[in-house]
Amino acid sequence: LIAADSGSGELTRDVAASCGFELDSAGTSVIDHAHHVGDDATLIVATRSAEVEVIVGSPLQSGVLFRGVGLATDPFNALALELLTASRTAYSYSPSSNISSYPMAVGKSTVLVGGLEGRNHARVIISGSIDLFSDQFWVAAGSENMRFVRSVVGWVFGSKGKLQVGWMQHGLRQGGGSTDASSKGVYTVGDLISYSVLVEAEAGGAVVG
Repeated sequence: LIAADSGSGELTRDVAASCGFELDSAGTSVIDHAHHVGDDATLIVATRSAEVEVIVGSPLQSGVLFRGVGLATDPFNALALELLTASRTAYSYSPSSNISSYPMAVGKSTVLVGGLEGRNHARVIISGSIDLFSDQFWVAAGSENMRFVRSVVGWVFGSKGKLQVGWMQHGLRQGGGSTDASSKGVYTVGDLISYSVLVEAEAGGAVVG
């Protein structure tokens, strides 16, 4: 679990890049003049969560409070997941500077929280905001930070979303599609076999198939 901000150092940036996400330059923030709290355009309200309920939970309603740096997804990393993104009116830039060049991330392409599950089943969550995890944001009126964070943290630490094989069965196929389990796994070239597997997942501490 990596929580970054606009002042994050090279080590954090290198780790994020190795997971498929580039942090914007030091001193930049995600800015949204249409979806923010009070007069601070860098304290934004994000409601665009990925449709992956096992990771982020149910769809956001009132939104997640976010103040931090924007992320850009490596288009060549097929495993990178954009779990929370900004609205179409957001962009990533230095809030104290006039815009003189095209921002690194604009609109819905501005990633706020990303995730990755490697082929070795290792999991990573990268947030561009440390404040997203703060008590202040968790208890703010209308904030869904607590629910969102609990869901992604539960996933990254492996307490949910883990699959396992319950049982396997195979045998020679017979007429009508039935399986002869007495073949005991002895087959020859040209045999038609049937292979069944039960995939189970952990849900609320219980295993369901």
